[in-house]
Parts: sequence; structure tokens; C-alpha cells
Amino acid sequence: MELPDNDALDAYSAVVSGVAEALTPRVAAIRMQRRGRRAGEGSAVVLTGEGHLVTNAHVVDQGDEGEASFSD
Repeated sequence: MELPDNDALDAYSAVVSGVAEALTPRVAAIRMQRRGRRAGEGSAVVLTGEGHLVTNAHVVDQGDEGEASFSD
């Protein structure tokens, strides 16, 4: 098996790094609570300019209130 070309790996790494840098501000950490106790955690992605978030149902289904925080 031949090893990949370093130039190709560098180009791939640059693309992945660029995507991660562009998306990081649009990813939130979600923490859900129910009756003051932790009820779920996960991540969400900003879907609209108004700040609507999309996450998995299992992150929010047991909570009655939650908080989203961003890396910045």
C-alpha cells in the first residue's frame, strides 16, 4: 500500500481546519435541566440568523429549561 502524498494531506488538513474554523461560532453546547437537576447535554447548530438551534431530541426531551453557550 502506498502512503498518501504529503501535499495532498496538507491540502486536506487545510480544508478541514478551515471548515472547523468557520463552523465553530455556529455550534453551541446545550445543557438541559429539570427541576433544578441536569437532564441532558449535547451540542446544537445555529440554523437561522435569528438564532434558532437544531439539536437531537434526546438532548432536550427530559428537560424543562435549558441553556446554550458558545465558544466565544
